[in-house]
Amino acid sequence: MMSDKTDRRTERTRQALLAAFRDLVQEYPYDTLSVGDIVGRANVGRSTFYEHYDGKDDLLSRSVGTPFRALAAMVGVAEMPASLVGTIAHFRENQRIGRTLLTGPTKPILTRSLADMIEAELVALGRKAPASALIPDALAALHLASGQLALIENWLTTQHACRPEVIAEALFVSTNASVAALYRRG
Repeated sequence: MMSDKTDRRTERTRQALLAAFRDLVQEYPYDTLSVGDIVGRANVGRSTFYEHYDGKDDLLSRSVGTPFRALAAMVGVAEMPASLVGTIAHFRENQRIGRTLLTGPTKPILTRSLADMIEAELVALGRKAPASALIPDALAALHLASGQLALIENWLTTQHACRPEVIAEALFVSTNASVAALYRRG
């Protein structure tokens, strides 16, 4: 019984920190924000923050975990995941914060976060179907993450009127064409 109460309290704290962070990132430049700003807005203690996150960069990385998992999950699969269109639509619905995060000092942090997820997918793919790689998995993952985020960033920051379905398909096709070019299965 105590565990359920603790889990709910932990989840409420995480949600408060994420909401405070999301609000602050839309109001102030990321590089001016501090952990103190985040905990003040969330009304939690600094030590509580550090029980959940290593710092604001860790909070940023984890805040994009769900949509980034959908981007990483399309690596090396035969059919576009159904969830990808919803993920891309989510980026469009949150266009303002997406533009802020994908164009500023947070871009390298987000690229690294997505690359780590993609690298795990590449390693798993290599276990299933060994291949000779042109470059190391870590470098291939950075290349793929940079390409995916560049397409999303350019879509969000320009006036191109592509539907989320079109962007999702373009991401899927270009990601897997790059994987095929970088890894020779045999």
